[in-house]
This record gives sequence, structure tokens and C-alpha cells, in this order.
Amino acid sequence: MELYPFRTMVLITITCVVTLVSILAEIVLIPVPSVASTVQLARNHRRSAVLFSLISLPIVYSTFCFPLLNSWLFPSSEPLFQSYWTLGLGVLMIVIGRWITVRSAFDIHHSNRSLDKQTTIVTNRLFRHSRNPGVGGMVTTLIGLWFTWPHPLMALGIVYYCGYMHYKILLEERYLSGKFPKTYSNYCLTTKRYL
Repeated sequence: MELYPFRTMVLITITCVVTLVSILAEIVLIPVPSVASTVQLARNHRRSAVLFSLISLPIVYSTFCFPLLNSWLFPSSEPLFQSYWTLGLGVLMIVIGRWITVRSAFDIHHSNRSLDKQTTIVTNRLFRHSRNPGVGGMVTTLIGLWFTWPHPLMALGIVYYCGYMHYKILLEERYLSGKFPKTYSNYCLTTKRYL
């Protein structure tokens, strides 16, 4: 199979770089307090959870970087398929996924700036439809990245990312159930965990 022309490869590269920069900007500029962050797990002396996070982070980060690294560093590693339709679909999914993630991060950031001062749970806007819209947005982004350079290793990375985030969500749910027993229980009855 012949690879995309050089201009298309540049477009894929720009798409991946912009996606990665937007993720980094989100993490730095819109921090979301999380009981399942590696720092919080360390503070709570959850050694096994910290170890799992430290092992998982390189896998997760490399999954997001995979199309960029694979297309330029290992150009002989061909994608499963190539089509301008799937490339366009991938870019559209990235844009939608990033919008969902950033919007949900803004909602959490503006209502709860720290775990210590958290007085309520966010249940409006995107959180009316899903208890974890940010994770859904990130999965959508990852699948969009996969469509830009479909490869079996990246598909495995996406599956790993989903399992890793599910584990972190379960930790968050346990925390929220303890801090807001009645409110969070009612929220769980009316809103699905994902979609």
C-alpha cells in the first residue's frame, strides 16, 4: 500500500500536534481536581494505585502520540487502511472529542477548584447526559486519532486507556458516594456513567 502524499502527511502531523498541544493546554490551564490523580493517590497512601498509574501513564501518553510518532519515525509501518473519508472522519472526531472534554473540564473547574472546598457535584450541561463526559470526549479524540493513522497497536492502546480510565472513575465514584451520599446516589439513578 502506498502511503499518503507528503501534503497529507503534513496535515496529519499538524492535526496530531494541535491535538496534543490542546490536551497539554487543558491540563495546565484548566486543572480538574481529582481524587484519582496520581498525586492524590500518593497523598492517600494508595501505593498499588500509584504504581498502576505510574506504569499506565507512559502507555496512555504514547497512545495519544502514536499517529505522529508512527507516521514519521516508522514510515514503513503502514496503517491498516487509508482513505480521505476516514481521515476527514478522524479530524471531525478529534474536534468533537476535544470540545466535549474542554467543555466538561471548564464546568468542573469553575464549580470545584479543589477537592477540599468541593461543596457540590456538577450535574448540568454535559453532565446531564453522562457522569463522565470528559472521558467520553477523550475516547472520541483517541478514536479520531486512530482514524488518522489506523494501526493495531494504537487500537490496543485505546482499549488500555478505556480500562485505565474506568479504574480511575471507580475510585472517583467511591469518593463522591462517601462525600455526597444522597446527592450522588440520586445523580447515579438519573445519569449513566458514560453514555
